[in-house]
Amino acid sequence: MGAFVLSAYAQRLDLGDELLISLPNEKGKYISTYEFRGKYVLVDFWATWCFPCRMETPYLYKLSRRYPHLVVYRVSIDDSRSKWLAMVRKWRKKGPVIHVRDPNGRYSSWMEKIGFNAIPYAVLLDKDGKIVRKGDFTLHELNHFLRKGEWP
Repeated sequence: MGAFVLSAYAQRLDLGDELLISLPNEKGKYISTYEFRGKYVLVDFWATWCFPCRMETPYLYKLSRRYPHLVVYRVSIDDSRSKWLAMVRKWRKKGPVIHVRDPNGRYSSWMEKIGFNAIPYAVLLDKDGKIVRKGDFTLHELNHFLRKGEWP
């Protein structure tokens, strides 16, 4: 089973559309964004070879600890499962972040539907699983939104 996206027949998902992703974690268990309804979900696309992605990692962990109403769902597009696992193990004890990996990496066709074309890239889902924001917004902007309920 690979990733799946709700609204699979849509050509492109946009703000207000529902996004449902299910991908395997490091133990092979599929984790779905649906499991986190009632919370905001930050779907963060990254890879071990992406320097900016690695630099934002500590801040994502900090956000996940600071805001209990936020789930950070990190989607790795790494080709190398072993490099991804090493990085996940390094960060595992730092906080409550969900790590999953798409076995098809950056070549998964479903990623195109959300406008993914380069990393770092993120999609913020509201408490109903609908897309609130997508693209390369800053962690400062996300922090502001989580604190005040509006974008700076």
